[in-house]
Amino acid sequence: MPNDMTRSVVRPNEEFVKREELSKLLEAVHSKMGNVESKSLVNVRVNATTGGSFITTQFRTFAQGPATETFTWVKSNGALRLWGYSIQSSAFMPK
Repeated sequence: MPNDMTRSVVRPNEEFVKREELSKLLEAVHSKMGNVESKSLVNVRVNATTGGSFITTQFRTFAQGPATETFTWVKSNGALRLWGYSIQSSAFMPK
């Protein structure tokens, strides 16, 4: 469940993240967090299920403060599609 430090798009009841919804979230993240100046891979996790293989990657990113971005991809029928995205940072805490 997202908390005050997390912004996310996860579609557990639908197949994939809608491009428009992700685009709006990423624009808001960019306006708050600035440009990505560097990134470092924190974690990769693969979970194979009958519905496909889920690949979750986590990166530490951004110029305007530390943040951890999590991307969850599903591989099905030979293609990767974005299943979920979230970002966690203290920059999203209310002041």
